[in-house]
Amino acid sequence: IAFGTNAKLLASTPYALKPDNSIAIGNNSTVNWASNAIALGNNASITGAHAVNGAWQGSDNSIAIGHETKIGRENTVAIGSNVNAQRENTVAIGTNVTAKRENSVVIGQNAKGELERVVAIGAYAAANGDRTVAISRCDAHWCRRCDLGQYCIRKNGISW
Repeated sequence: IAFGTNAKLLASTPYALKPDNSIAIGNNSTVNWASNAIALGNNASITGAHAVNGAWQGSDNSIAIGHETKIGRENTVAIGSNVNAQRENTVAIGTNVTAKRENSVVIGQNAKGELERVVAIGAYAAANGDRTVAISRCDAHWCRRCDLGQYCIRKNGISW
């Protein structure tokens, strides 16, 4: 199902990737090479494919809701405005949120997760190291200081 100006459901015949059971609603919303996917909102997109054990895998089973919300891999949820979830098994929620790697949870305004297996929760939280947790304004890579000059508490890989 595709509703909206330039809403698209796209397939790749050579790689047998089809948008079966997918929905794209909103101006310029796109589901590309993904089955069982939902893109709701203007410029919402679910796109991207990669090789898995010699076969191509689309961004299946993903949900993108909101303006300028983008998903690049399978089993991912992105909700909000200007949200970018680039890899698989990731949840990204908020405004201006970026989750660059897989198996991550990034929630909040201007929150970001730079590496895999991270959790960043709260405004301006930045989880920049593998297997790190950042809560509100802390940078869990540098983690000696918060970005406002306040000291963060760091214990067992968690900064807040």
